[in-house]
Amino acid sequence: MTKHELIILLTEARVTNNSRDEMERQTGFAPPSMGGDDVWARTIIEAVHCGLKTDDLKAIAEGLVMLVDLEFKLRSYNPRTKSTSKYEPWK
Repeated sequence: MTKHELIILLTEARVTNNSRDEMERQTGFAPPSMGGDDVWARTIIEAVHCGLKTDDLKAIAEGLVMLVDLEFKLRSYNPRTKSTSKYEPWK
């Protein structure tokens, strides 16, 4: 996979995740990011596991962008953290 293809895949994964989160909010459910860090981590693990089990790159990518968001949230709790950007090494 080229870097360009990876960027497209991960960008599409973020759009999918955001769309699902919005749909969950509209139907009265909380998206994984609002269920506590442990619940969010479990969702990430399941997304990656399902993707690996079924060779589904989209599921793996969705898990990866959720992991980026979780890492950003955890880092924001740390008062010594100076970076305000998300860690996305593919960019």
